[in-house]
Amino acid sequence: MNPKQKDIMYTLNKYADINPSEIQEHFALNLSTYDTHEVYKGPIIRNSHKILRTIHEPTPESEDLESLELYDLDDSKNLFKRYLTAFGKNITTRYGRAVHFYKFVKSLVDVNREHYNGNKTTEINEKSDVVEHPTDYYY
Repeated sequence: MNPKQKDIMYTLNKYADINPSEIQEHFALNLSTYDTHEVYKGPIIRNSHKILRTIHEPTPESEDLESLELYDLDDSKNLFKRYLTAFGKNITTRYGRAVHFYKFVKSLVDVNREHYNGNKTTEINEKSDVVEHPTDYYY
């Protein structure tokens, strides 16, 4: 097939009725409301009129967002307080608390992304706020 003979086809996916910016804000997930495919034009192949190839990672075939266990980042302060209580952590300095909080938020983002991608084994644990490298809390 001639690579010059291809077009792009967009198909709506199961997130077409969701506002991606709200999901990004609340759960730090980058959703696309469509999937992109390359459609090759060329000679008709037996039993096939079009050949599709996905350009970017397609929408995961997981459950709907409502059924996933995702942490709302707007509630991260309350989740952090509950986390400190649950694991018996006592952070006394304002700076230390801020650094641990940001690393905890990054852990929430990581858990949300893993759950969205189908890995339900990733959870918040006693090391979710531990900073081993100065850039550990960036996402």
